[in-house]
Amino acid sequence: MAPDACSEIAALQRITAELAGVVTALSIGSTRAVPELIVAVEAAGRLIDAARVLAAAPLACRTEAERLGFASPVAAVATLAQISERGARARIELAEAISPDLSVSGAQLPPRHPEVSRALTSGRIGLDGATLITRELDRSAPRVSREARAAAATMMVNLACGFDPTGERQLAPVSVDYLAGEVRALGAAIDPDGARPREERALQKRTAWVSPVNDDGLMPFGGLLEPVVGVMLLRLLEAWRRTPRFASHSALDLDDVAGSDTRTPDQRRHDAFAEIIMASAAADGTRQLNGRPVTVLVTVAAEDLERAEGLQSDPIGTLAGSPIPLSRGRVEQLTDANGYRLVALTAEGAVTGIGSPERCFTSNQTLAIAARDG
Repeated sequence: MAPDACSEIAALQRITAELAGVVTALSIGSTRAVPELIVAVEAAGRLIDAARVLAAAPLACRTEAERLGFASPVAAVATLAQISERGARARIELAEAISPDLSVSGAQLPPRHPEVSRALTSGRIGLDGATLITRELDRSAPRVSREARAAAATMMVNLACGFDPTGERQLAPVSVDYLAGEVRALGAAIDPDGARPREERALQKRTAWVSPVNDDGLMPFGGLLEPVVGVMLLRLLEAWRRTPRFASHSALDLDDVAGSDTRTPDQRRHDAFAEIIMASAAADGTRQLNGRPVTVLVTVAAEDLERAEGLQSDPIGTLAGSPIPLSRGRVEQLTDANGYRLVALTAEGAVTGIGSPERCFTSNQTLAIAARDG
């Protein structure tokens, strides 16, 4: 081990011991938030984060990682630092952006982003801010001159440190989430192609998917939305959340209207999304499937449907497109409150009845159903 590394390790061990004392004191401290304390802790944390990135910098070289017995730089940092591979990859990317490079002749070259390097290693900005700035500058690098990137980097660093773009007037501190908008606006301003490259990337990467039903009877879904679509969805969810209806079979009843809604925020968003889907299916002029309005079918044996006895938990139905059986109670709730079409079959598979094609109840009907079942 190199002598300088030994002294650095010893210094870090002393710092770690002192920080352990601080953590112990904080664990039994006041329950009231102290803004100055949060700022002081974060100042120390930024320097520790900078040390983490710089310590990982030599491992950005694959041969160095292989010398230590690791398959890749990411695997080396993830294992040694005991972090996720995603976190390790982010550290390596940032290390490559702020560390000095070597020329073919072995001469040391300045970092790719010297302004960010100085701000990070001095503790003026943290990992999130530094990563945001370097990634934004790298996106436009092929189309923007070095001088323009350097000027933009200085402005971005000033904003991240709580100053105006000139660095002369101190502003109120802002979160990295707020900073992201300013940084991206500056990135688009120096790019000759403006915002178009980002829009084209978003257009190519847009996606939406729905997976088959899992063992819990739920269908995973997700995707990457264009901003216009994503913002519209968020606003629709908020609008439906503020004016709740009765989309879920058990999520909302009259007590919920009175203010005792026990659903989690994610569950409320799910139920609002369900309302949006139902409203879209029932809207005039909506797209049809095979020449017919989109309808979800629930298949039930005729004798099970007619038999009054039995438990509400008895599995008697099947939802088209899902292999998970539906209980008697769930079938009744779906056909009552959500307007699903019910298909009754004999034991031989003959259809004995198909429910009304009406897919949604009016608001008065919904309230009547809630009053009846509540």
